[in-house]
Amino acid sequence: MQFSTSEMRRAIERYLSHSTSASRCLLVIVATIPYMLMYLTMHGWGLSSPEVRAGLHVEMLWAVQGLLGFTLCALVGLALWLWPRQRDPAPRPWAEFAVAMLVGEVYTTFAILVGPFSAGPVLVLMGISAVGLLLFQWRVMMVATVLCSGALLVYDALMLWFDAPYGPAITVGAFAHGASRWWLTFWQTMMLAVSLPVLVVMITLLFASQEALHRRLRRLSTTDDLTGLVNRHHFMGRLTSELARQQRSGQALSLVLLDADHFKRINDVHGHATGDEVLVVLAQALSASVRAPTDLVGRLGGEEFAILLPDTALVEAEAVCTRLQHNLRDWPFPMLPTPATVTVSMGVVQSLGFDAEAILRQADANLYRAKAAGRNQAVYAVLRATQAAQATEAAP
Repeated sequence: MQFSTSEMRRAIERYLSHSTSASRCLLVIVATIPYMLMYLTMHGWGLSSPEVRAGLHVEMLWAVQGLLGFTLCALVGLALWLWPRQRDPAPRPWAEFAVAMLVGEVYTTFAILVGPFSAGPVLVLMGISAVGLLLFQWRVMMVATVLCSGALLVYDALMLWFDAPYGPAITVGAFAHGASRWWLTFWQTMMLAVSLPVLVVMITLLFASQEALHRRLRRLSTTDDLTGLVNRHHFMGRLTSELARQQRSGQALSLVLLDADHFKRINDVHGHATGDEVLVVLAQALSASVRAPTDLVGRLGGEEFAILLPDTALVEAEAVCTRLQHNLRDWPFPMLPTPATVTVSMGVVQSLGFDAEAILRQADANLYRAKAAGRNQAVYAVLRATQAAQATEAAP
């Protein structure tokens, strides 16, 4: 079965949204252990080959094998401790630091042993730092990065001032006629090659995380968190842009302001949690009663909603409001005792050539009249120049 790019992106976003500190540590450990086993195998092959041994400081490479073995044991032990805690949302900065340092010190050691300026180990370290910023707390990664970078700088200083060897794991036997022997080139290349796939995946995760964060921020900036409708800020921006378009098209525009009737009574009798559930279901009923995506339903605050109807005359807006009232009569509100329905009062205005403030004033005045007349009804008006002037004069 094919796994599409969009499905992969959603899977990544779900992981990043629901992962914990422990599960992220486990991800890094599981991704790292196979590569360390490969390094152990490669080094073991080099130590068993007379040709390769002639170009190596054997004692130093055995020390590296010991470091790899210790790191593997430490990572496995940490993984066994983290496994039963992977769903625990508690932050575990010490575990993140331990994982970051265990992985970082291995690659820092490799970089020093084959030469601090070798491209492979340095690129791997840069990739690890980028991935770490995705998965771990930035303070943890800053400390780990400073320590690993500090070790490289210290060895640079030793080479500069105390004639420490460049690539201390390698002897002159690794070169012939001024060029690296094949196994040294292979070793240096494989250090990058065996790590590249996991780095590519992790850096892809990094960019996917940033993209998901940007989408979430955009969604939060335009969407009401409770109902999923657009929020007041986005609704007003859309109203302004539709009015600008109306100036060019010359088509009428209608606006509906509506309130849930006796909503305070629902909160007082059934509680605010039930009141929130009612608002969610009411938002669904509103969305089902308009043309999507032409019309726009928004929550302005509390139990107050608005419907923007572009290119819509008053008679068409009346049909929308009638359809909404019919839908609400049969719409289920399972959180309320049966039989129970929710009704709305609506103030509707058709406008052509007026600004947003004048339209909102008139719609709000119509909504007030609908409530005063007994609720569960709509009051309609076509905004004219005299009405707009009166509304402006009545403003405080």
